[in-house]
Amino acid sequence: MFIVVGLEVGLRFTWTTVRGSLRLLPHLLAGIVALSVGCAVLAWALAALVHVPFLDAYLATTPGGINAVLATAASTHSDVALDSTVQSLRLFAVVLAMPPIIRALKNTQRASGTRARP
Repeated sequence: MFIVVGLEVGLRFTWTTVRGSLRLLPHLLAGIVALSVGCAVLAWALAALVHVPFLDAYLATTPGGINAVLATAASTHSDVALDSTVQSLRLFAVVLAMPPIIRALKNTQRASGTRARP
């Protein structure tokens, strides 16, 4: 099934799309490194604050899908309960925080007279 989805997406790429993606690659890699370092710093602080192993703290704070984090936690014999709890709290925080943020951005946009691109 994943092969079919991968082929469907991959075969839609044009040379223009590939060239555009390659131009963005350095920025994407820099963003990935910055996010990973930020999560590691946050994990280091969390590990020191609540006295948990660094790997548990890193898995708890790392971005990405909860299922991937929990699979990694289970395979590394980390604290799955801690990681799933913090990841779930992160998910709820994002879901609760996004509507006010979107409203504020829309109000700012209206006030400045700019329109969002479709």
